[in-house]
Amino acid sequence: MGIRPALLEAVVSSIIILAVLIAFLARFGSPRRSAAVVLGVLLLDQLSQALAARYFLLAPGPVRRIPLLGGWMTVSYVQNWYLGFGRGGQDLLLLSLLLAGMLIFLMYRLGRYHYRLALLSEVALSLLIAGLLGILVDRLRLGYVVDFVRFMRGSDMACNLADLAALLSGCLFAIRGALLLAGALGLTQPAPAPAPPPPPPSEVNAVTVIVLATTAVLLAIWTVWPV
Repeated sequence: MGIRPALLEAVVSSIIILAVLIAFLARFGSPRRSAAVVLGVLLLDQLSQALAARYFLLAPGPVRRIPLLGGWMTVSYVQNWYLGFGRGGQDLLLLSLLLAGMLIFLMYRLGRYHYRLALLSEVALSLLIAGLLGILVDRLRLGYVVDFVRFMRGSDMACNLADLAALLSGCLFAIRGALLLAGALGLTQPAPAPAPPPPPPSEVNAVTVIVLATTAVLLAIWTVWPV
């Protein structure tokens, strides 16, 4: 069976964006620390999916869901074939190339100022890459994404650890953006430096472009609703 055009476009687009995000993180972050976070989350994601599949597919009897936390969280097994942008992504590849070009230009500009990512941004970007890699591995390996966690009673929306890592990344980026905005408005007092270097371009630009790139990838390959 051939590869669906929407899936192929989603995979190619996500690989382009992920390659630039990884290069961005390697240049402006700590490669060892970032690699540890990415590999750790990716391994946990794949292991948890394998355990969920093994339990629910091989368990004797009609085991469909395991309620936890009084029913506010359930563990199940869902083969999710949906693509977030699977029904109309003619311009997805072009958009991904455009966003990749913006990130490359930003890398060039920030590199002139010996820029380094703040720890919070580095962790957020590492989690984002790990989450997107986890979803991409599922698409390439299985053609679908294995979801096994549901939150809130009666919800049909399922996710996995890769989804949660990407969601946590967005929250951390939002916190970092709020801190930067507070500093720009003079609401926080930075620690005095004896000889501060020339200020680099605002990290808000980096966060904004990363979030835009993330949005494009999520629209392409992030699973939204279970089958």
